[in-house]
Amino acid sequence: MPWDVKLWVSRIMKILFKQMHQLQIDAIIDYIAIAINCAAALEDREVLAEVEAESDELIKLFGGKGLHVAVTGEGFTYREIDE
Repeated sequence: MPWDVKLWVSRIMKILFKQMHQLQIDAIIDYIAIAINCAAALEDREVLAEVEAESDELIKLFGGKGLHVAVTGEGFTYREIDE
């Protein structure tokens, strides 16, 4: 029997950060941090901007408020948007 993607997708329930175990949340945030660190290591602002945008969307997908990456002279900082 072939796998029915539409049926599978229709059965997925919406899962938010507040419904996840803290270890699951930490794993997602750690993965995002690694992706941002790798993008920053390339020293290409376009790549970093793309990773920031995709990470921001991922956080929003799980009910977060988003992500902001700020590039400073010596490095960068990133934080989840609180407001």
